[in-house]
Amino acid sequence: MIHGLQVARQAPVITHLFFADDSLLFARATGKEADRIMATLKTYELASGQVVNLDKSEVSFIQNVREEDKSMIRDRMGVKIVSNHSKYLGLPMIFGRSKKEIFAMVVERVWKKIKGWKEKFLSRTGKEVLIKDVTQAIPTYIMSCYKLPETICHEIEAMLAKFWWGSKNGERKVHWLSWECLARSKSIGGMGFWGISEFNKRLLGKQYWRLMNNENSLVGKVFKRRYFPRVSIDKSNRGFAPSYVWRSILGSRELIQLGSRWRIGNGHTMEIFNDIWLPLNSGFKVKSQSRNLDVESKFVELIDERASKLPGPLRPPCKRLWQKIWSCPVNNRIRNFLWRTAGNILPTKTNLLCICYYKAPETVNHLLLDCEFARQTFFSSMLSYRIPSGLDFKDWLLKTLTCGDVFSTQMLSTLAYKVDTGKDVPSFRDVHFLQVDASVLEGGITILGCVFKDHNQVVIYAACRKEIVSLDVVDAEIMAIRWGLMLAKELKIERIVVQSDAKTVVDCVNLNRYFAVLEPIVVDVRFLLSSFNFLLFCFSAEPVI
Repeated sequence: MIHGLQVARQAPVITHLFFADDSLLFARATGKEADRIMATLKTYELASGQVVNLDKSEVSFIQNVREEDKSMIRDRMGVKIVSNHSKYLGLPMIFGRSKKEIFAMVVERVWKKIKGWKEKFLSRTGKEVLIKDVTQAIPTYIMSCYKLPETICHEIEAMLAKFWWGSKNGERKVHWLSWECLARSKSIGGMGFWGISEFNKRLLGKQYWRLMNNENSLVGKVFKRRYFPRVSIDKSNRGFAPSYVWRSILGSRELIQLGSRWRIGNGHTMEIFNDIWLPLNSGFKVKSQSRNLDVESKFVELIDERASKLPGPLRPPCKRLWQKIWSCPVNNRIRNFLWRTAGNILPTKTNLLCICYYKAPETVNHLLLDCEFARQTFFSSMLSYRIPSGLDFKDWLLKTLTCGDVFSTQMLSTLAYKVDTGKDVPSFRDVHFLQVDASVLEGGITILGCVFKDHNQVVIYAACRKEIVSLDVVDAEIMAIRWGLMLAKELKIERIVVQSDAKTVVDCVNLNRYFAVLEPIVVDVRFLLSSFNFLLFCFSAEPVI
């Protein structure tokens, strides 16, 4: 029999912790239990055909074990003795006074991930993906268990901010927004990055929430018996000699209390005056006292037939402009540009003069709406668009994004982006329109068709193609686009607006949706983009051919 480890009276006895090939066994420092462990491992080897690597196995003891007992157990088990196990599953197990030194490896791992990427090789969209899906995911596991020191959090944020804004010849570029602003949700003008410290609290808050709602789990039983045996976790304190894990989890209690409310059930556990349950944002607690009720009275004393009609909390309205920007049917580069313009973080200053007409200060409004160069660009497009006078750019942008015409939204957004870049501003007098369609017939026959028109909508070239292959309609549509672009390349047409009545395909090409089945052909289509000076994909609700 292995006695295991017990952290407090009435706490569950833990004999082992298993995770993949990294296991911990707990037993008394006696020869009998050492023999029992080895016999159990031998049984496992015979049953599984696997062999335990004793060269990589270690044993550690508490301070009260005598040296001769340590040597005896070491000889019987054939493993080496260590003073302590520094890490388990990559997490530190022993903590000293300096937490910064312990968690320095997190900063090092983040730095190794981003230092290999050169700024010139990644677009804004590429940097966003790398920061969100790769770099910020590195410390997620360790932040779920421990509170990182604020200095470590600031170091990580500083590295990510420097990578996002970039550098030139070793010199730091201008940071147009602080990390606090970038860490806001996209719906309120940020980029949706994480504030490392706040995200750390939220991950620890999830552990707190699990302990609060699942006290019967193994970890819930251990923590309850050790730190709050007679009360619930929301009324517990740090206790005597608390571990760093418990202190970290307990530090998120305020965050949970700010975002949680009692939902009225049978009313036997919720206190009327001490718990937060009111739907009105005035502290969510009952402030007035009652002569007929004690301070610790339960809600069950108030329940009647009207209890089920209590109103719920109200949600704040969403920010419409930011939502429209990130759902705009254009590629991510243009979305990122629209976000920067709406946030007024383009590299423009009122003390600089416009590069086109040296008459007015360069602001976002002047650059994209008031400048004569911008006005001529918008008017020369096939929309013949006249920019309204005296309109703020944010108002104009919201009006453009909510006009209801997908083609106009795509065209105006792209024009604004081209005006800002100051290069390759398209003259729509030499833009051609490529209309593609596909049809799937019985017997495994697929027909692809495309029509080229000039800016006056006059047909200049048309073709169709028969494929003996059985395809879905969506597959056939993306193949028609690829074939049409290959024809355009052969015809040496450099400026194209592609029109298709397959919305799913257009969304995939514009990076708004992802379908694994279409992705190989979509990759081919994106590869062809470099062959054209100007290319725009748009959806047409009417049949194009």
